[in-house]
Amino acid sequence: MSRKRSGMNLRAAGAARALATCWLRNAIVPPKGRRLVVLIYARYSTEEQNALSIDQQIGFCRKFLEAAGLADCELVVLSDEGISGEHVHRPGIDQVRDGIAAEKWNVILAEDSSRLFRNETACIELVGAAVDRELRVICINDYVDTAEEDWEDRLHEAQHHHSRSNTYTSRRIKRAHDALWEMGAAIGLLRPGYRRKPTHPATAREPERGLFFDEIDREWAAIVHEAYTRIAGNEPTESVAQWLTKVGLPKTANSKTPDWSDTNVISLIRRSIYRGVETRRNTVATKHYGSGKRKQKPNDPDKVQVRDMSHLRIVSDSLWHQANSAIDANCRGKNGRGCGKSSLVGVPRDSRGPLSGVFVCGVCSGADHPGKMYAGEGRTGNSYRCQHAKKNVCWNKATCERGLAHERIRDAVTDALECIRGDLGPLLSRLSEFAADERQQEERAVELRMRIDEHQHAIEKLAVAIETTDEPPEILVQRLAQREEDLAQVTAELDGLQSRVRVPTEAEIRNRIDEMKRLVAPMDRHANLVLRQMVMEIRAVPYRQFGGEKVVLRATFAVRIASVLPPAAYATLVARYGEDFGDAFGLVPCCVDLFNRSAGPKYGLKALKLSELGRGLTAIGKKLRITKRKANIAVQYGRQLRAAGLSNPFLELTEAPETASRDAAPARVLTISRAKSIYFSSR
Repeated sequence: MSRKRSGMNLRAAGAARALATCWLRNAIVPPKGRRLVVLIYARYSTEEQNALSIDQQIGFCRKFLEAAGLADCELVVLSDEGISGEHVHRPGIDQVRDGIAAEKWNVILAEDSSRLFRNETACIELVGAAVDRELRVICINDYVDTAEEDWEDRLHEAQHHHSRSNTYTSRRIKRAHDALWEMGAAIGLLRPGYRRKPTHPATAREPERGLFFDEIDREWAAIVHEAYTRIAGNEPTESVAQWLTKVGLPKTANSKTPDWSDTNVISLIRRSIYRGVETRRNTVATKHYGSGKRKQKPNDPDKVQVRDMSHLRIVSDSLWHQANSAIDANCRGKNGRGCGKSSLVGVPRDSRGPLSGVFVCGVCSGADHPGKMYAGEGRTGNSYRCQHAKKNVCWNKATCERGLAHERIRDAVTDALECIRGDLGPLLSRLSEFAADERQQEERAVELRMRIDEHQHAIEKLAVAIETTDEPPEILVQRLAQREEDLAQVTAELDGLQSRVRVPTEAEIRNRIDEMKRLVAPMDRHANLVLRQMVMEIRAVPYRQFGGEKVVLRATFAVRIASVLPPAAYATLVARYGEDFGDAFGLVPCCVDLFNRSAGPKYGLKALKLSELGRGLTAIGKKLRITKRKANIAVQYGRQLRAAGLSNPFLELTEAPETASRDAAPARVLTISRAKSIYFSSR
């Protein structure tokens, strides 16, 4: 050990001994027949970020006990690392509470009362609970000892001092940050895509120091730009989060995990620093006195600070606004509640399935309040049914099994993607036409210029109204701010029209199709976001089976061909031609059964054709891989279909049937019994 460090330890030990001998007037006496049990509690706050502080506090308390002649006692250590003392509930302090209630210790020792709490009410409550159970509490540097009669006054004065110290420290930090802000220095956490450069680099003897300034990290800036492009191309935030985790984009220093989440992606897209404009104090922290924690709430717009940081621009204004508009479009909940948070905010847990928001009733889907197909319905609670069926608002009471519906729709979507993949020629040709067509681009520019003129005219009128009013209403100020934001967004869109459309290669489109198939395959909540890109809605249309009362559901929908474009190409085309550009690329229609067909409807026409070729029931059964009994049912059903002049055993229902079976059993029994009578009568 060096002489310098040895001297420091001796001085620390001397300070502790001096404290013990100066003010500890009542000796600590072990209980009769038992060993003295002492709890040492230590803590450091988030601001300190000094893990050694815990060991130093524990060592200080040990020296105090030695100086008090209590070297031979049982020690228990509890601590909280990196947590503010204003928090009423912390893992370590909660254990202290439980231990006091169970009377586990005889003495509770801390360096000072601020280590227990920087919350006077909570601190006095904790110490008071210990005194009620005849447990002694000592806060060394505050000269607080509950064995003294005036311990409450001393604790009150100490907590008041620590509280004022917090206030003064906060003011000094704010003053320092204001100075850094004005000179363009770095403030706060380092954001992904940047690196922090010190004015005085580290040397062999000293660490880096001085003011710090941010600069673009070229290694990761391209990844951040790609993330914006993917979001602007309507790629789900969960998918982008998985991609960022895979490529390893570093997160901020206070992140608990290196893995990206959809909330992290939304936060990244919302940051204006990536377009060269940095804002500060968007939110203000308010203390919650019940928990001691601080909660963020939006700050007054006139108190938000803004500074130009053009040298940190990574994305264009057009791409930034386009990506944020895509986030806004996916906001869920009432009145857009949840924008800027997870895409699941405002969504009930039982509505987070793969078909949530896209699976609707085929009967009332065109009404003012279209019916969603709710899961958890039916006799088994494992089926989909129209939400309006229970209230008799919609007559479509047919159900489909949830697992089967997921499987059939997933297979149909996969087949549609493979259909597009099989012939990419028309898609690439249409893309080339869009890239070379300047007429549509000019039409889009004219539309945007008209919108700019409209916003500018409205801003001028609002400005005049505000200037001519002594106390302008808050609504006028809000409308002016919204108009200015809309003007900036439309202007950015007009600037984005100059970007060149790059036609993606076949390999890029195929890779995109493979990625979409991978995301859809598990049919989970991640698949839901991909389905929202590909289809407008999936309609559950009721059909009635020929020859019975059975009503079943079919899913009809169309897959957008433009949805398979890579995000970069999709985002550029949206910027140039608007959200409706995808209609020009066409659709792939899909219609799938959301039920299992019985033998008659499934094999009827095939079995009848084989029968007319002279095959017997046994041969027909072997050919179709069904039993002889089912072969007979199929032949008879096929004859009935032909006699009725039908080629499809299912007829779409456009109005409520007079009678309808709620499940497949009655119709299947009726068909089999009829076939039995025909079979045995023929013998």
